[in-house]
Amino acid sequence: MTIRKTILIFAILLLGALMFSANVAASDQLVDTDTVIWELTKTTVVDPGQTVIVPADQSGFPGGILVTGYTLEAKAKSKSGKLVPEGTFRLTMSVFSPNADWSTQKAGIWYVEGTWTVIDKNAAKEALKARHNPYTVRGNIHSDLLFNPTEIQGSWSAEATVPMSLAAGQWARGSNGSLTLNDQLEGDIFLTLKLWPSLQQ
Repeated sequence: MTIRKTILIFAILLLGALMFSANVAASDQLVDTDTVIWELTKTTVVDPGQTVIVPADQSGFPGGILVTGYTLEAKAKSKSGKLVPEGTFRLTMSVFSPNADWSTQKAGIWYVEGTWTVIDKNAAKEALKARHNPYTVRGNIHSDLLFNPTEIQGSWSAEATVPMSLAAGQWARGSNGSLTLNDQLEGDIFLTLKLWPSLQQ
């Protein structure tokens, strides 16, 4: 290979790297950060779920109590942020407590995992049939509690997150958020989101 060809290949690779860096920088400049808070009121339990006594097994698993499908709905109204000014909050969760300490789980602790949505009140019914639509924000919750929130009315909170996904028509991601509920199951969901440009723009 001649020196001239070597220089030409190097120049092409360098140009490609510079263009890639420029595109990444431009993309980062388009990302917005938004603090999103929805106030949750008029909460109802729309499904009490199913409670199962899980038996112990020979592997050392101690068994425990498992609740699945417990579902809440509340009116959601935005106190901060650009996504979904008003709509319906829906939380579906599972709760488990082992009979004895097992792995990283402790007896007497109730481990809560759930998925939530906020759906715009002006959502078109046909559009909602699609998993990714411009009216819905989706996320997850996790919490370790000293009581079973599906049976005992008490204030509790959970970590709330949004995985990288379409949120009301634009790509979003959020971590270190929170869901806080009082003994009437009313409260707030708070998120700090990174938002990419709207697909509708």
